[in-house]
Amino acid sequence: MSLLLTMAQVRRLMIRAQGLDRLRPAHAAGDLMQSIERMGMLQIDTLSVVNRSHYFVLWSRHGAYPTEWLDTLLTNGDVFECWTHEACMAPRNWFPHHRRLIADGVRSTKIRWARAYIDQHRQAADAMLDHLQQRGSARADSFVRPTGIRGEWWDWSHEKQLLEALFACGDVMIARREGFRRVYARTDAVRPDWDEERMPGSEETATYQIRSTARKLGVVHPRWLGDYYRMQTALHRHIDALCARNELVPVTIEGLAGDAYMDASVAQALPARIRKTTHTTLLSPFDPLVWDRKRALDVFGFDYRIECYTPVHKRRYGYFTLPILHEDAIIGRVDCKVERRAGVFGIRALHFEDGYILDKGTATRLAQMFKACADWHGAPVIDAPGVGTDENGTCMRGALAALLP
Repeated sequence: MSLLLTMAQVRRLMIRAQGLDRLRPAHAAGDLMQSIERMGMLQIDTLSVVNRSHYFVLWSRHGAYPTEWLDTLLTNGDVFECWTHEACMAPRNWFPHHRRLIADGVRSTKIRWARAYIDQHRQAADAMLDHLQQRGSARADSFVRPTGIRGEWWDWSHEKQLLEALFACGDVMIARREGFRRVYARTDAVRPDWDEERMPGSEETATYQIRSTARKLGVVHPRWLGDYYRMQTALHRHIDALCARNELVPVTIEGLAGDAYMDASVAQALPARIRKTTHTTLLSPFDPLVWDRKRALDVFGFDYRIECYTPVHKRRYGYFTLPILHEDAIIGRVDCKVERRAGVFGIRALHFEDGYILDKGTATRLAQMFKACADWHGAPVIDAPGVGTDENGTCMRGALAALLP
């Protein structure tokens, strides 16, 4: 009979596996690197209502840190940009599997577009690779174009489309970023040590993804499994093989039909991994804990989506809401905006989950967390018109007033 886990235990397992069980202050870039390896990747997003997601996800785990540390990890090659869950930064040890997925044409729509674009513009693509070999690197906006000429996709220039196609096909990499702008270089320049003969086989990469997902989530149900690495393969065959080798352990999750699975090493340390968690923080919408909206609903009972693409009159919670993680529960969401020039951290709307009653101690911890987030953004003023006037809002307003000058 397989081990039975309650959903409360699953929440604690998942929070701990993601490094969100307690605050881990970062003293050097290596501390960030440990978290990236623990999660497997950082999703990149362009929205900057607060700090961009790849920075914010690390703040949720470490508190304040210099964002240049992450930029340095990319420049030094400790992490690299790739298409994994989505556009992500991933640790160096993922690179061989990344090459396998490119070779196998995984993320078929993007690969199909990229290969077709390169085939259509073969001479220009070769010229771009020659240009990068001569110059070392280039930004897409470093090419002078006639006024008014735009590209065919997302208003990208032809050069930008070429660079992105070559990036998707693995011929170029992102050497670094300047601000948020990608700087492209040939893969053989960024990774001169890489030998394609070292590429793992498809089976090895698939089993690596499955076992890695189980470690990074603490426990995984088949309905969550394919999302983490966006796997496009027959999962059950690989799961059966891992179970036969005792690398995965079947378990049962209370309230979910069918077997779930734990990595054998996690199962052996189970008592320590379900102890009470103590952290209170905000989560990016693209944090691995909540980026799978179905899993967030299954595990936390949290029905979540960001509404920035929803017409204003149809929004329920706000433009860019951040989930609030308190210990082993997601207790609400807050719509924040940083006015960087004015130095203001705005709380435009604050919603707690139905039935949640805020106590004074939790309100104080939330107020401290909001102040820590505002300070990290260089926004000493907290403007909180959106905390509400109900019982929870009054409690929260009092906690903020007691904390702020």
